[in-house]
Amino acid sequence: MAAWWPATHHIAKEPFTEIIVEPRAGGRWYERDAKGNDCDWGRVLVWEPPHKVVTTWQLQPDWKFSPDLSRASEVALEFIAEGQESDAART
Repeated sequence: MAAWWPATHHIAKEPFTEIIVEPRAGGRWYERDAKGNDCDWGRVLVWEPPHKVVTTWQLQPDWKFSPDLSRASEVALEFIAEGQESDAART
């Protein structure tokens, strides 16, 4: 994710060196800076590779993390295969 997420969009004091999504339901979604400091962005709600991942987005309009899940957004990504290989897999 750090390959395409703009490095200028970080919440730590220093720019991030990596963005981590722990590959399991209940995992963390966070950034890590060069000094090893972590800043949470959200949590993994659903982890169903290769089809789906759902996370919370817990950064608020001021770019600060809120642990209050009632203030969180939900981000759902579904991956749908296309092409001949995916057609064969569906039959």
